[in-house]
Amino acid sequence: MKDYNGLKLGKLPFKEDKRDLKLARYIDKTVLPTPPESTNDYEAFVDYGMFLNNSIGDCAVAGPIHMLMIWLTQGGKKPEFVDDNALKTYEAISGYVPGDESTDVGCSLRDVLKYWRKVGIPDKNGVMHKIGAFVQLNCKDHEEVKIAQYLFSAIDIGFMVPAYAMEQFQNGDIWDVQTKNSEIEGGHCVIPSGYGTIKILKVTKEGLWVITWGKAQFMTWKFWDKYVDEAWAILDTEFLKNGKSPDGFDLKTLQADLKAL
Repeated sequence: MKDYNGLKLGKLPFKEDKRDLKLARYIDKTVLPTPPESTNDYEAFVDYGMFLNNSIGDCAVAGPIHMLMIWLTQGGKKPEFVDDNALKTYEAISGYVPGDESTDVGCSLRDVLKYWRKVGIPDKNGVMHKIGAFVQLNCKDHEEVKIAQYLFSAIDIGFMVPAYAMEQFQNGDIWDVQTKNSEIEGGHCVIPSGYGTIKILKVTKEGLWVITWGKAQFMTWKFWDKYVDEAWAILDTEFLKNGKSPDGFDLKTLQADLKAL
């Protein structure tokens, strides 16, 4: 797996599966609260930590840990995750063997989500954090994406990374479409946890804030539309256990569909 000055990728190509549940089935946009003009859940932390994504291709595991950090903090709890939590989870899902680079092959977001729901992701105290369900978003529907981010604080996405995006990140620039150095280097998982606008040289850009490689990075909608190939909303286990769901979410229908899988 390629190394870009300490930045690793690791998301395997997305494959369609007709069994995937769709968010649109469980929400009624006519009764949902109107999403605000901008959100900033990513501000929960300044340094999210790499969780080894600077040395192995475990982005699809590091991302969910970043999501858990946001959720636990918003719930008044202290997130306690260490690199070994990411490593053991990555090993279990991908078959990675530390020290054997040939086994550092990455993993699919769907496989991580399934493992997260059935087994869970451990923290340093051995507590297994499980999710209740995951549903696919329509990547082309920006309004649906914003609603999902607003309702769930963070969502899980994968995109194909052009070479210039690595340079933009390392230079502290936003992710926006350019034509030069645009060959695809691989797939990557990041966590949208805010959206809004940013002004660059008096030009206003609309997009999302994502967590990647330990910090927040702005991605324009133009970049999203060109490179994002999958997006998932995740219902945390606590919602299911307490019989609660975010506003506008049809929990009973979702539970019935889960049983039918």
